Order: sequence, then structure tokens, then C-alpha cells
Amino acid sequence: MFTIASPDQLRARRAAAAVIAFTTLAAFSDCAFALERTSANSLRCNGAMEAIRRDGAIIVSRPADRVSGLTVYDRYVGGTASCNADEIAVLQEIKTVDVSMCAFFICKHAPMGNH
Repeated sequence: MFTIASPDQLRARRAAAAVIAFTTLAAFSDCAFALERTSANSLRCNGAMEAIRRDGAIIVSRPADRVSGLTVYDRYVGGTASCNADEIAVLQEIKTVDVSMCAFFICKHAPMGNH
């Protein structure tokens, strides 16, 4: 049997759906848009480390190694807790504008059987 909802019930359902949609969007957008973004040409080691401590990760843009004119984006994190469930944090040293080698973690897929 079908029952017809009253206008008040319909409004309440729409309001509840809107709250759920807004909350879900806010949760995902917080992760995606709150990260500091910088260019590899202006990356400073201490500033990047501070942003990673504060936000959990940073996004760094740089020219692609193999394709001319292409920009790639690297995500540096504070540790494995900032990686996906099937990833591990791997130490990677990169050159920054203020030091020749600065150590960051980058998420890599874990070898089979290690996650």
C-alpha cells in the first residue's frame, strides 16, 4: 500500500536530505580544498613542513619530467595516517628553494600483502 505524505512531511524530508547532502559535501570539500598549494619553484622546506603539520598534507605543482608543457601535482603528507588504506608513506627527498634536500613523505601503493 502507498501512503501520500503531507506537505509538512515532504518539507521535513527535503530539509533532512539537504542537511545530509550539505554535511557530506562539507566533509569531502574540507579535505580537498583546505590543503595549501604551492609551486615547486617557490617551495621552502620549513614553510612546507609547517603546512603539513597544520593541514596534514600539501599539494605541489611542477613541470612533468617526461612530457613537455604538462604540469603534475604531488601530494606530500605527514605520514601514513594521511594516506589511503591501500597506501603507505614513503620518504622522498626533494630540492627546495632554500635547501638542497628536504625530506617529505609521499603516499605510494603498498606492495601486495602489506596493507
